[in-house]
Amino acid sequence: MHHTHPADQPAAYVDAREELRQAEIELMRHRERVAGLRRRLPLGPAVDDYAFEEGPADLAAGDAPASTVRLSELFTRPGRDLVVYHFMYGKRQTEACPMCTMWIDGFNGVAHHLAQNVDFVIVAAAGLPALRAHARRRQWTNLRLLSAGSSTFKYDFGSEDAEGNQDSTVSVFTRDGNGPVRHFYSVHPRLSDDIDQRGIDLLSPVWHVLDQPAPSQRGFQHVQVRLRQRGRRGQPGLDGLGVHPRRQRAGAPLLLGPPAVVRRHRPAGHRPAQPRVARPRPHAARPRRVVPLPRLLARARSRR
Repeated sequence: MHHTHPADQPAAYVDAREELRQAEIELMRHRERVAGLRRRLPLGPAVDDYAFEEGPADLAAGDAPASTVRLSELFTRPGRDLVVYHFMYGKRQTEACPMCTMWIDGFNGVAHHLAQNVDFVIVAAAGLPALRAHARRRQWTNLRLLSAGSSTFKYDFGSEDAEGNQDSTVSVFTRDGNGPVRHFYSVHPRLSDDIDQRGIDLLSPVWHVLDQPAPSQRGFQHVQVRLRQRGRRGQPGLDGLGVHPRRQRAGAPLLLGPPAVVRRHRPAGHRPAQPRVARPRPHAARPRRVVPLPRLLARARSRR
């Protein structure tokens, strides 16, 4: 057990931090109990051997030839489960969901770790060319990307409604040897009437990192809700990972994606502003006042 040792920790802080530590221990143990309940689920029903469309393994090789792959063929060898992430993209969802995009960015980074134990694929309702074009922009080179095409796969497992509206979902399938594929488990963001966004949070580290900062920051819930709302409206220009909440201007749209891939949408004919030229400082600039370090420390202590 490790503790921090900064000088002059107030007793109230130490007590509150210990209370939080005990709550974190209780939460960890509860998560283990929930995971145990999930692992002990009985096998679900046998499911149809759905057909998907898949392009070349190399994203840079284009989109042809496209091949048909069955659900049973996604199991690479016996004794492995299949995990499917349902991507909110296609049909009524004309733009790729930004929150799903952020999640899949992370899945792409850990795909080689997942592959040691499970088979993992991304399934979208979008056509194969649109799905692969988005994947090329995101550089999803480590994932199997499948289009559900005209199949009822997404509808049957709750990530699509009768009108073609999309949702994110995680589904797990299992197969015993050459037997039928069975549905083991699916989870959706909406766990109940009062829990609309949180059902699959544990699969993304972003929310948990954003939960660490102090209360002056708006935290992960603000970013998460904004991403899902914009994704459902199909708003363009949301390209992946949200900016830090404290650096987000109030009411401004979230610009997403790593700095190298964020693209600002400008109207046609827009002329970029000329770069500013720094004005030289006058020679008679006022010298900076240097305050000795001991005096700075004394001021800091007096303000506590």
